[in-house]
Amino acid sequence: MFIVLDESGNEGLTAIKGHSRWFCVVALVFDKACYTSIEKSFVSMHEAHGSKEFHFADDKDDRRRAVLRDMSKLNFSFHAIACDKIALTKGGWRPPRPKKPKPIQSKLVANLIVKLSLPAGLCRLDVFFDTLGGRTPDNSFKTEIRGHLRTKLGRDLRLEIEAKDSEKTPCIQLADYVCGAFVRSLDGSKRNPEYFEILEPKCESRSEWP
Repeated sequence: MFIVLDESGNEGLTAIKGHSRWFCVVALVFDKACYTSIEKSFVSMHEAHGSKEFHFADDKDDRRRAVLRDMSKLNFSFHAIACDKIALTKGGWRPPRPKKPKPIQSKLVANLIVKLSLPAGLCRLDVFFDTLGGRTPDNSFKTEIRGHLRTKLGRDLRLEIEAKDSEKTPCIQLADYVCGAFVRSLDGSKRNPEYFEILEPKCESRSEWP
């Protein structure tokens, strides 16, 4: 089995220019055959759309819809969770001590892992992510993921967790598009629920925290 994680937004709680209201994380789930099939499908999708890499934020509206329609035909499922930072701040939340590098991301990833529907008796699980937030996560982030998954699935599970280059990893590009569509389904000046509606049949859960 494979899980691919991606995020959108930033963790800044101060309401200043450049700090988004929403911080979101998605987790895509594939079995090995589907993961391999998607990688092959992306070769023709890149040719059809004239792109070496799909990145939601860089594409225009018409292309986003076209790419999402193609992605909706692929065999995968996903879970999505969003943090409304305005609600978080009004509720008096403060980062935990000792300070973690990305405490909101850690909380959302933990909540997503609880929701994952994975087969009983799973022997191996591969978890991939892009350089989340524009930088490669340190080992503490991998350790957190490992701990949450072992709590859920047991200590005998073989886990492979690594950051990968999105340009060379189609399923990370897919996760980027899923996350972008999810963010645009939320409140905001750039809200466009149409994107997420294209992928909604693939969604196993969507939630907000707090």
